[in-house]
Amino acid sequence: MKPDIGVATVQKLLNYFETFEVINQASFNELSVANSQKVAKILKNI
Repeated sequence: MKPDIGVATVQKLLNYFETFEVINQASFNELSVANSQKVAKILKNI
């Protein structure tokens, strides 16, 4: 994961997607639904 993302956010993403692999493969829109556009931008390097 990225240093800008905290433990609570990682846990929320894992609860939604279940694995880090699925998180890494998720689209911007999927990440936005699971958490927020801010987190999606960080994860997708936008």
